[in-house]
Amino acid sequence: MMLAVRGDKIRVTVDTGSLARVGDEFIVKARHTNFGCVIVESEPSCDGKVTSFLIPDEHYEIVDNEFPRAEEGDHIKLTKELRFPNVTYQEGKILRVRGRQIEGKGVWVGNKYISDGSYAIHKTKAVVDAERIEKNTKTVGRGDKIHILAEKDYARKHVGFSRIKVGETRIVEQYMDGGVRTTDGFFISHVDYALFSRESGKVGDVIEVVVDIDSGSRYKADPRLNIGTKHVIRSKGVAKTVVTTEGLVLRTHAYRVTNDEPIKKLPKEGDIVRLTSNTFVHCGAQPVAKFKGDEFIVESVTYKGLTTTKGYFFPHTTSYEILEEGKSPLHHVAIKKGLTKPPLGLKPRYIVEEQRLAEINEAVVRYIDANYTIPSEWLKEREEIIEYLAKERK
Repeated sequence: MMLAVRGDKIRVTVDTGSLARVGDEFIVKARHTNFGCVIVESEPSCDGKVTSFLIPDEHYEIVDNEFPRAEEGDHIKLTKELRFPNVTYQEGKILRVRGRQIEGKGVWVGNKYISDGSYAIHKTKAVVDAERIEKNTKTVGRGDKIHILAEKDYARKHVGFSRIKVGETRIVEQYMDGGVRTTDGFFISHVDYALFSRESGKVGDVIEVVVDIDSGSRYKADPRLNIGTKHVIRSKGVAKTVVTTEGLVLRTHAYRVTNDEPIKKLPKEGDIVRLTSNTFVHCGAQPVAKFKGDEFIVESVTYKGLTTTKGYFFPHTTSYEILEEGKSPLHHVAIKKGLTKPPLGLKPRYIVEEQRLAEINEAVVRYIDANYTIPSEWLKEREEIIEYLAKERK
């Protein structure tokens, strides 16, 4: 509901005693913030007396409001350039409203006051909250750092309720449909936080793809990287990347660490594994009995388990050991089949260039936000990288 302030013209929608009937119109003299109402004055009586009285916020509607009026939590878009002593906000800049000026016609953005005629409402708080809930539900993962957006008492495991202030950070221990559980036991609703930094994960962690892969990536059309697919981290790359057991390279922003238990034993393609106990494995849909001491060549590894060259599937919970090279005659078979791969080589140049382009773009945005002049050599290098990548992708 839009709240009236001094100078607004309102129309009564609910009878409020004998002084205010449905349809009566008044000019607001002031707001009474403690009681959630406005102060208005009656028409002068026969003897010239004027009576001041209160009308609750839910008993009126605003009928004369010259400009859009944002409320706390709304996102506004500036319709003109605004200059302040230490910063300039460019036209079109998106800002979040901290609150309304109680007796004025403007809003607070941080410690800056912006009048109602200087902006348009970009997104209401309800829309912003709905988008945040959807995004957080799908993208925030275990180990991520979040910062709190609302100061209030939050439920805490084994404690009851404890207060968290705006801006405090917490680490996610588990994500759920309605919110996240933090490492110190708090339950935070998805609407009450924003992602502060992404946890890149550790070797063996199960990760889930949460965004469309960048258009410049060579994996764009790879169905293994559709949103929702899961993988296991084989190794940590450089510049915030990881390598999965399938050999796919993912940037940190493209995935989240899942609630699944990390995989402690992580063989790679071409490794020889030996069962350490009798067990059943799967060959297609059929369970097959295998025995302690049986050895197999690993053909592929996923977050669910490993597949051998003979088509057997072992879940990661299977009891086995990974044999050192040369400890089994099957190593020679793996070499002949081409499953044993050489050591990690040089990173492809296109990945280096993509990472450099992202760094330049981030630096340009920072300079624009701070109203600094962008160095010409940055722009020149950016154009060269774009030309190179365009040729690579043909």
